[in-house]
Parts: sequence; C-alpha cells; structure tokens
Amino acid sequence: MPGSAVADERTHLQAGLGHILTTRTGPKSGSPPENLDRNRVAVGGMPPRAQKRSSEVADLPSYNYPAGVLIRIDGALYRPVPDSIPDRVHLMCVRTGQPFRCPNEQGLPELPTPDALDQLKIDGRLEEEFPESMIQARRLAAKTDWDRSDCTKLDPQSEKMLVQCELLDDHGVPNGTQAIQLAMPDLWTDQLREQFGEHSNPHTIKRWRSERGSAGQRSCKDMVRMNGKVPRSPWLDDVVEQVKQKHALNCHISAGAVVTHHGFAAAEIKAINEGRHHHYPAPEKPYRCFSYDTFRRACIALEGSETLEAKHGRQYVQAKCKGAGKNLTATRILEKVIVDHTELDAFTIVDPDKQWLSQRAWLSVAIDVHSRACLAWVVTYIPPSYWTVYELLRRMLRPKRPPQRLVERFPILKRICGRPTELIVDNALEFRCKSMRDMAGSTGISVRFAPVKKPRYKAIGERALGTIPRLLLDGMAGRTRGVEYSRLAEYDPQAKAEITMIGLEALLNYATAEYNIAHHCGLDDRQPALVFRNSANAHGIDMMCDLRAAHLEIMEVEENVQVTKSGARVFGLRYHCPRNVPALIDENTRFEPRRQARDTASITTKIKFDPSNISKIHVWNRQRRKYLELQCEEESYSDGMPLSFHRELVERAAEEGRVFCSEEDRLEFRAIRIAALKNLTPKAKARERAALARLYEHPRIRQITGNLVSVDFDVAESVTADEFITHDVASLTSFDAEVLATTPPTRRHFADTKPRDRRSDAESIRASKDAKRPRPRRARAAGGEYAA
Repeated sequence: MPGSAVADERTHLQAGLGHILTTRTGPKSGSPPENLDRNRVAVGGMPPRAQKRSSEVADLPSYNYPAGVLIRIDGALYRPVPDSIPDRVHLMCVRTGQPFRCPNEQGLPELPTPDALDQLKIDGRLEEEFPESMIQARRLAAKTDWDRSDCTKLDPQSEKMLVQCELLDDHGVPNGTQAIQLAMPDLWTDQLREQFGEHSNPHTIKRWRSERGSAGQRSCKDMVRMNGKVPRSPWLDDVVEQVKQKHALNCHISAGAVVTHHGFAAAEIKAINEGRHHHYPAPEKPYRCFSYDTFRRACIALEGSETLEAKHGRQYVQAKCKGAGKNLTATRILEKVIVDHTELDAFTIVDPDKQWLSQRAWLSVAIDVHSRACLAWVVTYIPPSYWTVYELLRRMLRPKRPPQRLVERFPILKRICGRPTELIVDNALEFRCKSMRDMAGSTGISVRFAPVKKPRYKAIGERALGTIPRLLLDGMAGRTRGVEYSRLAEYDPQAKAEITMIGLEALLNYATAEYNIAHHCGLDDRQPALVFRNSANAHGIDMMCDLRAAHLEIMEVEENVQVTKSGARVFGLRYHCPRNVPALIDENTRFEPRRQARDTASITTKIKFDPSNISKIHVWNRQRRKYLELQCEEESYSDGMPLSFHRELVERAAEEGRVFCSEEDRLEFRAIRIAALKNLTPKAKARERAALARLYEHPRIRQITGNLVSVDFDVAESVTADEFITHDVASLTSFDAEVLATTPPTRRHFADTKPRDRRSDAESIRASKDAKRPRPRRARAAGGEYAA
C-alpha cells in the first residue's frame, strides 16, 4: 500500500538521521561541523599544506572567515588568498590586484606576518566585511544597523525563523527538505512550540537557510522579510518620471503646497498628451498621470539640507540641520563667562502715577560655563550695549542678596560671585568700541567675540536664557501672547500690564536663585549652585579691586562741555557741586585761551556719564588728572533715570509745547510785532527802503542776487498800538496826584550844607535862575501848570 511504502521510507531516513545526530556533539561540543569547512578561508595562520611542511615554525592558529570575505585596511579592500608562503599572509587588493605590504624592522616593504595583522586590527586599521548576498533585499538588510528589538518590531516572525535555522545548523542537519522534515519533529520541543507555535514548512526553512546567511553567521536582521522595504524601480514612462521629479524639486524651492505643485504636474502631462508641450511630442498612447500620494512620496524623498538651503537659505540649514560641534568647556569656575541678552515677552509700567508703558524690557545674564550658574543679571529698558557688560561685571564682583528663605537653606547663593577670566560676548558693534577695549585693558579681563550668526557657539547661555525668562514670566500680567490668540481674545498686553520695574527685579532675583538650585541635565542632574560650591572650595573665588577705573573707562564721553560758576549744563539739566565746581574753575582757568576770556570765569572740558543713570556726571580736571563728580540739581528726577527715557520725556514735553503753540505761530506773532514797531517809526522805515534801493544797484550784490524789483504800496493807515496796550484805567501815580491836586504843591527849602565855591554849586544856581524867568502861557500849560 502506498501508506506502508511511505512509512518504510520515513523509517529509513530517520535511521540515517539518527546516525547523523548521534555523531554530532551538539551546540556545546565546541567543534564546528565538518561540512562547513568548505565555506571557510584560513587567514592569519598557515594553510594546511604549509603547516605540514613547517609545523615547527607555525604556532599560531588561523582565523576562519566565510568564503568571499573582504578585509578593509586604511579604506582599501583586500581579498585573502590561500598561499604557501610560510608565516606570511597574502592579501590581494580588489582594485589594483597588488598584494598588501607593510614595512619590516629594517623599513623594507614585505608581506605582513600574523603578528602584523593582529597589530593592524588592534590599531583599528583593519576591518572585516562579510560577503554580500546576491539578493538585493538581503544586501540592504545586511547593511542596516537593526538590533534584535528593531527586527522584532519590523517582522515579528524573524525571531522564530532565526531559532529554526540555528537549531538545524547546531545539530548539523543537511539543508534538504526530507532531512529538515525528519529533524524538526524531534528538535522542535514543547517549550519552543509553546513560545512560537508550530514550526514552519520544511521547504520554506530550506530556502531560508540557503538565502539568509550561512551556518554560524546568521543574525536576526537576515531574517527580516523585506516586503515593501526595498525601493521599487519606476514603473511609469521616462517622460512622466521626469515631470514628476521636476515638479517635486519645484515644490522645495518655491512657495505653494504639495497639492498645488501636483496640479502643475498634472497640467503639464495633459499638455504633453494633447501635443501642446514645446519640449515633448505627443505620445501614441496617452501618459497616465501619477496620483497625489505618489507625488507626495517623491517630494518627501527629496527632503534634505540641500533643498532646505535652496528654499530658506544657508543660515536656516545651519541652525536646523548642521551639527552643533563641541560645546564650550572650562576646568574651574569663572574661567569662562557667557554674556547674553534677550527681550522679555512682557510689558511693565515705568511710571505708576502716569501709567506710561515702555517698550519690553531687556534681560542680560552672565552664565558661568563650568557650573552653569547665573553670576549676575541686569534688566533695563535700553538695548544691550557695552554698559550692560560693565554692569554685569560690577554685579558679578559683589555678593548676592537672594530671598532669606533660600539663603537659610543654601548659603552658597550669597557667594555666587567673582572676577571672570574671560568674557564671551556677542559680535555686535557696541561690543567692539573703544570703551569696551579700554574696560578690558583696565580690568585685565580678556574678551572673546562669538562667531557671527552662530548662536549654538553659546548654547549654554542660550539655554539659560530660555529657562530664566520662563520662570520669571510664568503667570505674569502683561505677558505677550501669539498673534492668533491676541486677535481672537482681543488681548492687549500693554493694557494688562500691572508690574513695575521694582517688582520685576524682585521676581527676577527669586527666579535666578531658583535656577541656581534646580537640577541641570548638563551637569548630570546636579545643581549649578552645588557645582559652583565644589569648585569654589577647591580653587577659591577670584576678586578685583579697582572697579572705579573700569567704571570710568566704560562710560560715555562728551567733549567741549562748558563749566561756569553755576556748574555744567548737559542734557538740559544743571550739574553742580559747591566744592568741585570752584576747584575746577580755579585750577583749569590757566589752560583756557585768552581770546576766550569772559567777564565770568568758565572752562571747557570733557565729561563722562553713565547712560543708565544721569543723576551725576564726572568732569575731567586737567590739573589733577582726575575726574571730579558733579550732582544733578534735580536729584529726585534724575536718580536712576536712563538717558534714553529722559530724552523721551523731553521729546514728549516738546511735542506738548508744539501742540499748544507751534513754531509757525510764534514767527507770525513776531512778524506782527515788528511791523507795528516800523509803523510807529515812519522815518526809520523810509531810511531802510533807501538803503535797500542802494543795495539793489550795487554791482557785486546784483551779481549775486540778480535783478530784483520790489514795489511797495503804502496805504494811508492810522498808526496805533491798541493791539498791544490795554484800555483799562491805570492806578494813579504820585505825579498824577500832584497834577490833579486843588492847591499847588508847597515848596520846601532846605538849608545848604555844601560850600558855594564848588563848580557844581554854580551850575545849580544858574539853573535855578533860569527856572524863575517867566515863560509863555502855552508853555506853562503844556508843562502841567495852571494858568493864573
């Protein structure tokens, strides 16, 4: 019967297979199967024939590589060649066919010894590359870096396939369908059956063993089925493929969505089919347009740094795609300090009484590179400048005043200070000015300028400027929001602002202290204050003495300022000092030129001032070669007043004055007053006209002005000053009272107390005689007397 014949054949095969299984030692025996030696090449030792001839020389075992293995040395590929040269390794270059040679002890090139081959491998110059599979899918899988978890995720059956192939390899089962069919029921145990289920078809296992690696060299990624993971060749016509790739590139360099460019491509293919295209002729069979998904995949395949640079520019690619490089490092605290700035996303109230809202405030911080601690901070309304660097330096040198609750728990917060060795600042023009260089020279602090438009160079500072404002502005009234939210919610941050600068500084003081005690992933989850304390205990905290010299160096300078006995007038304000102003005038008057001497003593010199606080200025004394300090007369106004805000207030006051009375109005009123004065003096007006007529006829004047003709029409009009004099009755004067009196005034005679022989007395006597002479009646009446 057919069933009994099959059973007899199965029994015969099992008997043969049992003999094979009993002669193998299993996976723990340590000896590879004999049938695998045909697929291996001995490298690094001696071939078997050479070993027989010189067994006393060759004492190193050989390396067994799979057949077709390639060895890469310094980037060049070599293929091992079995050779009979004793104690030498023959490696033939794949490209040139020349053997690999290395220098011996005498420096002569020769074939490498096994020891030289081992040394190349130790040095990392030698790498083995296993032979590639003839199947494209297997070649792609072998070049990947998938681990076991990735393979299981991509193909859940890959682990089961690997277990079956390795189980048959370890037991030396031949790669035949009948042998696998007989061996699997005995090798596939209940434990494996419970874990993976029933074993696969023997025909499938045979194909796996022949295509997916070799015995002893199988990996999980060899078992991943590459269905849908291998790029397919284009199935469309070449013309359609060209149109697709062209519009996919246009999608990355021009505006518009993917669906828009897909429409352009479809319209071009339609024009080709209708014969309206000027490059492609009409096809015999119309081309079929690709779908939107196919076009979208083509656009995604072209995404990269090249297409991003073509669309957004090199700076965008540098910030988004390129590597950041090595970060800044320091071996101790205060070795390198980063100074960075940002504009706070919130509005604050400048004047609580008048509710004036300024622009958003600027935050500047100094971050230590070694500990990531915030050494100092400055919040102002003026943009960052070299003064900001100085103010940060001044605050870095002073102990801090964090909240008392944090100081009791973390005393190191008071001592996060010190003199930096190197400052890393922006590459801005204000940081490259002479004042910045003078400050660096006077303090001995080196200044490093970060590369232009390379914010990642200061990544430590950039990260701190992202954390500190987030702690500061969380829940703050007046914080700015996105454009869409502001439009939908009608949100106005200026109208919502409630906090003043004093409150903002208090919150910032707490936020920086909280930042210094928070965990930092760049410090292995240690706190910046902890790292600062450890380094300070080991190296100490460097300090600086002459800070006033650095302050004077960093200030702004104004030349040719006049100092009088009342002080100096700068920015529309008066600066005075009862002790320094007289000293300046007394000691520097001799330096003034005599042609500039005036009735009142004054000198001309230069001043230095702090643009963030105009409450005082420093005047240069040429005699002492020192700066003397003058205080502003309006102390309550100028104390803490920035120069920019003072100028803004002055401009607002001037604008208010222009609204009340403009310059044109004042000129018009002035012209009316002058015209009235000329009408009161007609002779002077005639003299002016005559002089002007003579100037018209002067040859040199006519050469400059040309022929001028002026015609004036004088209309008879009354000369009056009624517009300037009121008609109210004035109060009576003593003279009016004397004139209106009913009786003439009584003449009082005084005794002469001076001698009569003086010349002045003679003149007075002559004047009195003339006064007694009778005058005409009209003259007496005009003189204010009454006729008899």
